[in-house]
Amino acid sequence: MKTKSNIKKYIILSFGFVVLTFIIYISFLLWKIWPISEYSLNKAGVFGDSFGMLTSFFSGLAFSGMIMTLLMQQEELKLQREELSYTRNEIKGQKEALEKQQKEMEAQNFDNKFFQMLSLLTKVKNDLELDMNRGQKVFNLLKIEIIKNCASKIVIDRNSYITVDSLDKFQNQFKSFNNKYDENFKYYFLNLYQIFNYIDKNSDNEYSLQEYSNIIRAQLSKNELILLFYNGIGMLKIGGNRYKYIIEKYALFEHLTYSDLTNYVEKNNQKIYPNNTLINLLLTAYADSAYGKSDLKKKRNEIAKRLEDNKSLERNI
Repeated sequence: MKTKSNIKKYIILSFGFVVLTFIIYISFLLWKIWPISEYSLNKAGVFGDSFGMLTSFFSGLAFSGMIMTLLMQQEELKLQREELSYTRNEIKGQKEALEKQQKEMEAQNFDNKFFQMLSLLTKVKNDLELDMNRGQKVFNLLKIEIIKNCASKIVIDRNSYITVDSLDKFQNQFKSFNNKYDENFKYYFLNLYQIFNYIDKNSDNEYSLQEYSNIIRAQLSKNELILLFYNGIGMLKIGGNRYKYIIEKYALFEHLTYSDLTNYVEKNNQKIYPNNTLINLLLTAYADSAYGKSDLKKKRNEIAKRLEDNKSLERNI
């Protein structure tokens, strides 16, 4: 190190200077007293005392050297601290680079698995089969069946019908529907749930959650959303609220309209109308976050307020 080299150089120069000074001083004394005419203890003492000035000079020089050495050591410690700080910054930079690389690898792995799951969901949808129909046609048939069996006025004969007008009745009807068609659509809903569950647990920020959920939502047709609308509440007694949680968190019904839910369906040239009372109950069974920023959210909140006002009126009667 440069400081060590300076110290070594200073020591060598100081030693050379001391030796040279000593030789010059001895030479001067010998020149002044030579030839020695008398040998005695007194003369020898005087001669020895003559070195006192030189001794004092060397003591001062030694003290100055000690001070210089301390200053140089202080400078060396400063340089060592700077080097240590530089090393720490370098290690910190390497650590940050490794962390960035690790995050990039994790993001890439996340993307790979996400799109694999999305591809599997598409395959499951395309492989759906019901009554010689495949793919999206199956969702339309299931929508008709679920409205007919769970969400409409169920005709018993020409003069009477049963109205499914409560969530409890609906869930009982849905259980029967689920038992009948479970093999046709359960893998689809399970895969859909697993994708949302995956991004819910593994995405590291709100922006990523929104970005990936938008990719999934773009894959969902109107018929799929309508089936999910019934499925989220119908499954509460069967499989808990896992579907309802995903629907509300990711605003899956943002692109549905009220008419999408209330329009009639046709089977065998017969029009089947959803029961609006039940549709309204299902709408309000979800938190308004399920509808994003859509007009359906406004409709849901209007219905919820009206139902609450009716309950308050009934309590007051």
